[in-house]
Amino acid sequence: AAWRGHVVRSDLQQKWAAAVQIQATWRMLVHRRCYLSVQMAAVVLQARARARTQRLHLRAMRGAADQIGAAWRRRVATAEFAALRQAACILQAAHRAKDARQALHQQRAACVAIQAYWRACVQRRAFCAARTSVVVLQAHARGLGARKLAQERRAAIAVVQNAWRVRSAQNQLQQLREQHAAATMLQAYVRRHQACKAAHARQQAIVAIQAWMRGLTCRRRLAQEKAILEFEATAKAYMHRYQSASRIQACVRGFLERQRTGPQVEAVIMRVRTAKAVLMLQTAIRAWAA
Repeated sequence: AAWRGHVVRSDLQQKWAAAVQIQATWRMLVHRRCYLSVQMAAVVLQARARARTQRLHLRAMRGAADQIGAAWRRRVATAEFAALRQAACILQAAHRAKDARQALHQQRAACVAIQAYWRACVQRRAFCAARTSVVVLQAHARGLGARKLAQERRAAIAVVQNAWRVRSAQNQLQQLREQHAAATMLQAYVRRHQACKAAHARQQAIVAIQAWMRGLTCRRRLAQEKAILEFEATAKAYMHRYQSASRIQACVRGFLERQRTGPQVEAVIMRVRTAKAVLMLQTAIRAWAA
């Protein structure tokens, strides 16, 4: 902007100097023309007056002897004519001076008008150039501010999104940990309950069998050896069938328990693996950002 102002001022000074030089040259030309015209008119009048005087003098010399009275009258007339001629010259000079002054005033007014118009044109051009520069600078500054604000907002949004994602991942990981702990506790409780129930059932069965066996032994203490052997064989077969049935029941219960808790355990394992993957991804992103 300073360099443009300097260039405009230098151009204006050069144009101003050129206008002043043109005006001075024009005024000198006008005055010279006026002076030459006045000088030419004076020379013409002087030449005519001299010729007239010479002719009159010649005529006077020729007719001096015969026309003394006429010479006196002619001399008076000549004096009056000279006075009239001088008055006419003065009037002509005054009229020409008046015309010259009017022309000079008109030319001066025209020059002033041209200078005013030129100055207004120069000022309008400078104002338009300055306004255009200011508009361009304002647009550039506004664009720069808008881009900077957009970058700051984009960075803030990215930070908020990263924080929200980290927080969501942490919450999901915490929920997965809690669910895994709850599932582990529930499985341990169910298994302990089932083991206690099975042990109590076996204990009751054993106690019942022992009581029955003791009663049977007491009632048939005096029975024959064959009956005792048959009874022992029967008891052994019953115990074998009972143990087989208990084992089958335990296998069935274990299979049903695995079928019931298998998807939950797999879901918990998948959640734990997902949480570990999220933690590894966050660690890699933070290391890359650092």
